[in-house]
Amino acid sequence: MTRTTEKSKKRVERIKVAKEMKRIKDEIINQKKVQLKKDQNKSYSKITLKDFEDWQYWWIENQSPHLLDNTYKPSNKMKMFFDEFNTRTDMKSYTHKGMIHSFIHENGIVLLSNKTKDGNTIQEKVNSEWFNSENTIVLDWIITDVDKRKKGWGTETMKVLVELSKKYNYTIRLLARSGNDTHFDAFVDNRFSKYVKSSPLNTEGLVRWYKSFGFDIDATYGHIVKMGMRKRYDELKTILSIPSGSVEETIKFPSLKGYETTKGFSYSSTTNYMNKIVYGN
Repeated sequence: MTRTTEKSKKRVERIKVAKEMKRIKDEIINQKKVQLKKDQNKSYSKITLKDFEDWQYWWIENQSPHLLDNTYKPSNKMKMFFDEFNTRTDMKSYTHKGMIHSFIHENGIVLLSNKTKDGNTIQEKVNSEWFNSENTIVLDWIITDVDKRKKGWGTETMKVLVELSKKYNYTIRLLARSGNDTHFDAFVDNRFSKYVKSSPLNTEGLVRWYKSFGFDIDATYGHIVKMGMRKRYDELKTILSIPSGSVEETIKFPSLKGYETTKGFSYSSTTNYMNKIVYGN
């Protein structure tokens, strides 16, 4: 046997050993993944909507504790809104802490709030007068239990929510984001991804679903269009609202094209223009 042949043989053996070691390593990794999935499924099966609600309050307490300030007292009208929503939707429990209102149903959970809107909008004065904690409802979460889907609970709940917002003359707002394609800091590798990461809809589908109830792009974020901030257009598509009757009738927005006007533009006409620019139609 020549020296070259011997070297070739040893090299072939080394390659075989390396391949076998990689196969064993991959097998161990796969076994760990399978076991992790089993452990997660076992953990998920024990997690309830009440656990999710408790986690939400814990998260809010750590991130925005002022929203749980029990010294805050909502108006009687606001109390009536939440109480009627609780009754009309046949919830099993209603937990109220500060500006956060959590409703648990046998089919899912709804988290509402009447927190004040953030700044940096097209008209700060309008924002503070018409979109504050006494005339605005925020839909933070609506989640159907993974075992109770395809029963229409989410759709019926949304219909009641929208109906009551119109009855009580409240603007309702939300941020449409699906766990399928959105990163949530609060739900990285933990048991509550059972509810957050398993949505049958991606964000685009979720936006379409909300729009079927009358939601549309939030006109108070018109500055994004006015300033031509194209990188934020995808974000803008997920910021949705249904304005109250008073907002639609009373508020006038400045021209997003920069025109000088003394009359201004309505909420709906502003939204229509924003849609044309953002969606390019």
